[in-house]
Amino acid sequence: MLNKPFDQIERADIERLVADGVREGRYIDYKMELPKGSDGERKEFARDVTSFANAAGGYIIYGVTEQKEGGKNTGVPASADGLPGVNADQEILRLESMLRGNIDPVIPGVRLKHIDGLQGSIIVMSIPKSWAAPHMVAVDTDSRFYSRGSAGKQPMDVREIRSAFLLSESVGTQIRRFRDERLGRIMADETPVMLEGPRRLVLHVIPFSSVLLNAHMDLKPWEKPLPAPIGGSVTNFRHNFDGFLTWIAGRGNRQHSYLQVFRTGALEAAATLETTPPQDGLFEFYPNHIEGGILDRLPKYIAQLRSSGVEAPLIILVSLLNVKGATVHMSRRSFRGTFPVDRDTLLLPEALLEEYPEDLSQAVPKLLRPGFDALWQSCGVSQCPNYDQEGNRCD
Repeated sequence: MLNKPFDQIERADIERLVADGVREGRYIDYKMELPKGSDGERKEFARDVTSFANAAGGYIIYGVTEQKEGGKNTGVPASADGLPGVNADQEILRLESMLRGNIDPVIPGVRLKHIDGLQGSIIVMSIPKSWAAPHMVAVDTDSRFYSRGSAGKQPMDVREIRSAFLLSESVGTQIRRFRDERLGRIMADETPVMLEGPRRLVLHVIPFSSVLLNAHMDLKPWEKPLPAPIGGSVTNFRHNFDGFLTWIAGRGNRQHSYLQVFRTGALEAAATLETTPPQDGLFEFYPNHIEGGILDRLPKYIAQLRSSGVEAPLIILVSLLNVKGATVHMSRRSFRGTFPVDRDTLLLPEALLEEYPEDLSQAVPKLLRPGFDALWQSCGVSQCPNYDQEGNRCD
């Protein structure tokens, strides 16, 4: 169960925990009942949840009774019959409200689901290791931090709290370092396949788990159907040292684009940037094509990461290389007062996907709007013209 995508967890997985006598500890906590609304129960709920988020993440499973010894719970599951007489959908909404109101800061990426048991629903809560840790209990006068070990939850000491703050601050630094290292390799043509032309579009999708946990993703789901790079259909694929690679053939021994799927769950999609032939150091490029290529592929990449069991949050980074002197191509619209890009490398504003949305086709364009605005602004255009006044995509 611990290595299974959350969406695929089913009753048989819970029953297997009972049959195998898997004791609660660092990654699992069993609860016979749901928390009620008193201050004491809200505190205990917040302590349980934050202890997982501040440690390595884990699961709280409601509707499981424990074996007893001397009248006390042993931590070993006895049965998983469920919660009789409970409206699971309403209770999940209540638990979500408790998560928002009793923990500071709110933990991103917590997920809940219910599974049918023999006597009622079993409610499973998945709590990721948090990139925004440490999280504090915020009920009444209780404002302590908790972590979790093999014996369960315990208060964090000053050293642990300090380390958690430093780790949280370092996540962004590690992600940007990864991006900068990869861009350096691309500019030096140290890529898994050689790309055509000097100008490149690069899309990075980096799960926080890839730097927080040094995670290893199952690559088999990426082999069929093959994920296409930006700009066309897959013509070749293979495994490589970093993970799994697909690419679109170009001219000679150069390729048009590639998608590198890293074992950690990070993705790198790089493509030749289409431009007009340079004249006196100036050339035109096609922001509409750039946006269209990204929006065509990115929702599919994110959906595949989710189905592969990679937890949110994800950070999305778009970079354009060797674009100094580029101006907007005036094919359909006329933009007054446009100017050439004044630098070789454009690093568009980062986009953070804290949780997987229900509709990626709607969420992704809105998420990338600030980056697309910056792309057009690099040429003197006030904003991306492909959104309406409400921020909806209108191309």
